[in-house]
Amino acid sequence: MPKIPTKQQREVAEALVRWAEFEDPKEWTRTKRGNLTRVYDGSRVTVFKQPDESFGWCISSNEDETTFGEGYENSEDAMTALGEALGVSP
Repeated sequence: MPKIPTKQQREVAEALVRWAEFEDPKEWTRTKRGNLTRVYDGSRVTVFKQPDESFGWCISSNEDETTFGEGYENSEDAMTALGEALGVSP
């Protein structure tokens, strides 16, 4: 008989799916400045390199204030932090 997943296992599986959808390279494009950007859940989200060579992110929508995160060592760390800010990071 197959094992039935627990509630926690289902939540983890759902979080991993959300993260994979968020991170999907086909959904991201590059701006003229070379920044990664996409629309996620109605907001424009962007990962960018700062003048001091660190990385940051921003979430911008027509309904809310723009939110920023900065000071990440690389774009992968900035992307993970952006996912956490959006509530999609596993």
